[in-house]
Amino acid sequence: SAQFGARSRYDRPSGLTPDGRPRVEVYKGAWLSAGVFGDGAAAMVLTNDAPAGTGLLGRACETWEDSPLVTYPAGGGLCPTTAETADDHLYLMDPKPVAEAFQRLMPRNVELLREKTGLSPADFARIYIHQANGNLVRAFGEVLEIPSAHLAMNIDRYGNTSAASTPLLLDEDRRNG
Repeated sequence: SAQFGARSRYDRPSGLTPDGRPRVEVYKGAWLSAGVFGDGAAAMVLTNDAPAGTGLLGRACETWEDSPLVTYPAGGGLCPTTAETADDHLYLMDPKPVAEAFQRLMPRNVELLREKTGLSPADFARIYIHQANGNLVRAFGEVLEIPSAHLAMNIDRYGNTSAASTPLLLDEDRRNG
């Protein structure tokens, strides 16, 4: 984006991806992004003393185990980061499989919730999903015809906070009444 200046290409990948493909084939020419991931941590304590039909009515989660979506190929004490090894310490994401997994799994999780609760997406007061990418979250809402006011989002403020994104959204809503 303009605030980060000119975009750069990742032109020096080396080694193999976890599934054995040469990194140069997967990532050569990919755009480098600044500030994609935020930092977050969350914990939650739930109670069952809410009035019937209110509170957390269901949850669904799963992962796509067929493909490594994100890799961090080096690091730690055996391979410390130096100026010479910096290119080997990039946090790498193959965006096409990430988008495919999100587009496949998120609607399926909503269907699982519908089966568990008997409610359709239009019945949900709020839907909290992983904040992988703002465009993917908005497209998810459009595909399932979820009103934007019902789709909690915070990626625009914090970036992708990984597993903490959903509890952070719940806490924001709790604090806002």
